[in-house]
Formats: sequence, structure tokens, C-alpha cells
Amino acid sequence: MITPVGLVMATPLEAAPFIGEYVVEPVDEKPFRVYRGERHVLVLCGIGKARAAMATALLIQRFSPSVMINLGAAGALRSGFHVGDILQIDRVLEPDRPALVSGRERVAVPATLDGFASASLATQDRPMVSPDDRRAAGRVADLADME
Repeated sequence: MITPVGLVMATPLEAAPFIGEYVVEPVDEKPFRVYRGERHVLVLCGIGKARAAMATALLIQRFSPSVMINLGAAGALRSGFHVGDILQIDRVLEPDRPALVSGRERVAVPATLDGFASASLATQDRPMVSPDDRRAAGRVADLADME
């Protein structure tokens, strides 16, 4: 059996282009919906960082994927981005979870691929509803998401 690529997505809307094309067989409904294809396994985690982390752990434990990829939609915090842009994230900031001792924002630097457009991402567990929320996040990141 081929070692699958693990895909983590929050909502059915985000996953719709993948379901049926790359992942066709429903495997589980609980605690998360999981779909399996010949080379991919996809989990729908729901909204939030904790749910994304739990769903990722589930895929790693059950399917031993060769790589994990988080895919989905994000909101632009700055100009220059358009609906349909495909970007990889080169820096992840967590404005709502500062480091305990220093109080600084946590920053993660994921692996990226050469030759693809990149952006930074602010992720937090609550939506950025007000213009002030979005402006504050836009000072440190290009995009916003909740996973």
C-alpha cells in the first residue's frame, strides 16, 4: 500500500474540490470525517487550531502519512491578494497565544517549496471581526485563518 499524503481541511466547502477527485472513500464520521483515496487521506477538522491539531494527530496515528498538508481558505489582511490566489505559508504567527515568559507572539516557520508564492499567516481561535482586529493582525501577517 502507498504511504498517503495527509490533508487537513476545516470545512466541506474548502474540501469539495478534493472529495471525489483525490479522496473518494469515506472512512470515518467520528470524531472527524475522514476520506481515503489511492494516495491521499483527508480529514475535515472543523474550525479552530485545537480541532486541526487533534485531526492531524488522528491522521498521523491511523494512517502514517508521508507528509501532512493543511489546506483551506484564508482572509487577506493586506492588499495585493485576490480570490483564488494559491499561496504557501512561510511564517505562522499566533497573536492570541503569546509565549508564557516573554509575552511575544509565537512564530512557526513551516517547510515550503521553492518557486511558489508565499505569505505569512496570523492564526487564532476567534474570528477577527472588527476592522481594528484585522488592522492589528495585518501589522504582522498577510493573511488570517483559524486553523
